[in-house]
Amino acid sequence: MCELFAISCALPTTVSFTLGEFQKHGGQNHHNRDGWGVVFYDEEDARVIREAEAADHSIHLDFIRDHAYPSTTMISHIRDANAGGVKLKNTHPFTRELWGNLHSFAHKGELDDDEEDGDTARNFLPIGETDSEAAFCALMETMKERWIARGRIPELEERLEVVSSFARTYRERGTFNFLYCDGEYLFAHSHQRHHPDGELKPPGLNILERDNHHPDETDHHDVAGLHLPDQAHHQAMTLVASVPLTEEAWHPLAGGTLAVLSQGVVQGMYGV
Repeated sequence: MCELFAISCALPTTVSFTLGEFQKHGGQNHHNRDGWGVVFYDEEDARVIREAEAADHSIHLDFIRDHAYPSTTMISHIRDANAGGVKLKNTHPFTRELWGNLHSFAHKGELDDDEEDGDTARNFLPIGETDSEAAFCALMETMKERWIARGRIPELEERLEVVSSFARTYRERGTFNFLYCDGEYLFAHSHQRHHPDGELKPPGLNILERDNHHPDETDHHDVAGLHLPDQAHHQAMTLVASVPLTEEAWHPLAGGTLAVLSQGVVQGMYGV
């Protein structure tokens, strides 16, 4: 099974990855060897690093460890291919530009085929072969229509309406846990996942809020394959992951829950 991880911070922080360790912790059977990707946001833009190879022997991880990228929003994905070949074009997170912001999307789950995906994506076309990217393009199509109609970036309430409808629609076609960032807000949708007992059930995502986070005091700067360096200041920080990555009090998100994050704070949780 694929694995998702995201972090939202009030102040820019660097995240050093050891994705092999993250993969071992997050994967039920540790077969997630079909690619990985990370998006580090820098205001409206982002650094996107993806590779269609197993994370545990990637030389690119050394590059990430040696080049700290401060960011207030980061999302990552480790892939176990179920739709589309093991190729860069099928590797999450996927990105598109809209209204001067870089939008990114990563999905965990499987969707049934739907021929309408190709019809609805008129301006945003998939590069690869995955159901995930096709869904993302459909979302971007709707977002573009709304943003152009308003002549501006819509308020959060309207964006929330679009993402909620998107989540409901694609949940009916399979398993649909996803992370979506529009350059300002991070949306995390929890559906269901295969658990150690073999059942497909919620939660699909878990969330951890750290108020006034300071590694020196909390001793939680190591997170299952990730390292959060010491901060000069206390700050708000929220983490989202497919499975809990520390012994802290992670909160399981019920199936059909959409969490909205910004600047390290949960802006709201909605049943959609």
